[in-house]
Amino acid sequence: MRAFAKYGIWTVILLLALACKRENSPEVIQDGTGSLVLNIGSSTKAGTAADGDKMNNLHVWVTDKSDVVVRYASWPVEDSDAQVTMGDSHAAAKVSISNINRGEYNIYIIANAPSSFTFPAVGNTIGDTFKKFVLNLPDGSLKPDFGTGGMPLTLISSVSISPGKNVLNAELVRVCGRIRVSVRNHTSAKNIFLQSVKLGAHNPDRGYLFHQNGHAVPDGTTYRDFVSIDNGDGKTVTSYIKPGTMETVIDQYIFETGLDAVASMSLSFSGGIFAQNTVSAVVQAAKMDVYSPGAEFAGFYKNNINRPNTYFIIRNCSANYFLRSNGTGMKQYYHNTVEELLASNEVKRYFWTFDVKKYVGESSGKGKSEVNSIQNVFEGKYINI
Repeated sequence: MRAFAKYGIWTVILLLALACKRENSPEVIQDGTGSLVLNIGSSTKAGTAADGDKMNNLHVWVTDKSDVVVRYASWPVEDSDAQVTMGDSHAAAKVSISNINRGEYNIYIIANAPSSFTFPAVGNTIGDTFKKFVLNLPDGSLKPDFGTGGMPLTLISSVSISPGKNVLNAELVRVCGRIRVSVRNHTSAKNIFLQSVKLGAHNPDRGYLFHQNGHAVPDGTTYRDFVSIDNGDGKTVTSYIKPGTMETVIDQYIFETGLDAVASMSLSFSGGIFAQNTVSAVVQAAKMDVYSPGAEFAGFYKNNINRPNTYFIIRNCSANYFLRSNGTGMKQYYHNTVEELLASNEVKRYFWTFDVKKYVGESSGKGKSEVNSIQNVFEGKYINI
């Protein structure tokens, strides 16, 4: 009985030892090779995939330092010697490639590859046609459109393969940025109606598939307008921003603009503030004009203003509504004639100085001009333009 117990114990120990050996044994690889595991994701939070971040297809190239393709993996059509697992939300994927010779390698990854892209096979060399592949805005469009295939997400990286498992975390980069313009209504009981909201014409018509050093843009890039709000004269506007709320008025994707994008960007908007019970407003153009009927005004101007590019701002309608500073803001007031306004004790509130950027019309200041800022003569406050 004692001998049986002894052999029984040794049998249990041997079985436990064998079980532990199977559990802890390393992956079987060929001599001098290792495996590569790529944990691929996009710049999303909490493992979700918002618009522009879902991976609808995936392609991975492993090249040597001469950029000759040695391994290729893809999804949903998988390469025979690579395993690709895509997450349920399409925000993350795992690519496992076995038996790669030890050494230094480049990694190229594309999710949502464009249909016009050529896929290099194993043995091909990746060159500038691949690395500097260019995407273009659709004809007549102001924003990229990738259809049902999704926005391309890309990455160029490198990895050193040694025996055993080699893991690389790869965060893909969108080929486009996103630009938003939002307007917040800080009034307590007024509705804001927007007549126009425009960004300066710095919207590139093309961009690289892969991010380039120095934020370079493709040769021949031209710049267009952005998507904008532009309600013409006489149009009835029914959308408005309620008190205490914010609305996004421009929201679009944009290709790489280059490092000078911020310095070259401009924003202009116009609109009106109305009573809270106002649910629609008609656009009526305003105009800026110089009033100089004769010597009387010239003498007044010299003695009281004596500043170049100084004007009344008059509403463009049959009545004479003049814009004036009003302490904390601006307001328009009616005067029967300009002479009546000149005789007013508060006439200085009605004068605005224009910092002229360039004249589009006559050099005298008549006609359309581009200005940097408008300043009230009396209070020294600026209108943001």
